[in-house]
Amino acid sequence: MLHSHYFLAIRLPEEIYKKVSFLLESFQHSLSFKKWVHPADYHITLAFLGHPPGERHLEELDKRIGTVILKHEIFDLNADHIGIFGNQSFPRIFWLGLKDSLPLQKLQEQVFEACILSGFELDKKTFRPHITVARKWNDEEEYKEITELSADIKKEALKFTVENVQLLKTSMKQTPKYETCAVYQLQRSKDK
Repeated sequence: MLHSHYFLAIRLPEEIYKKVSFLLESFQHSLSFKKWVHPADYHITLAFLGHPPGERHLEELDKRIGTVILKHEIFDLNADHIGIFGNQSFPRIFWLGLKDSLPLQKLQEQVFEACILSGFELDKKTFRPHITVARKWNDEEEYKEITELSADIKKEALKFTVENVQLLKTSMKQTPKYETCAVYQLQRSKDK
């Protein structure tokens, strides 16, 4: 019986997640979120699978994702702003946002379709790429964006190359809590 949640995601390279963590560190006392995500767990979710119906579904997905990945070359992403999900005064999620990226959009669409064809029931919400850094506002005072942090994120060089997609599994009893189950390498550009 499978009990862990699974999802397909792009992990942030260590150099970038350390930069993000350093930028956030001095503002954490001003931002009263109940839970801060461990920096090694920073990622962009492409498809949340939840509890797989069975091993067969994961095996089928493995084959389909392998085929999808062959169609995509490595590409760059740039994290350049912060935002929230949920109530504007008492947010549920605090995140780092990305500049629009056509390669990311296309990759996510094809990964999502491969998951559906493999028998997974996925949430059909519009894809809004982001990196969750904290959860659950935990203060009686309302959330207010810290303009200094926004400015720091904008001017910092948070550009990184996406070289693979990973199948991750949630392990609630460990920190960091996301364990890599499979890695799917994007193709190297013929120009590089």
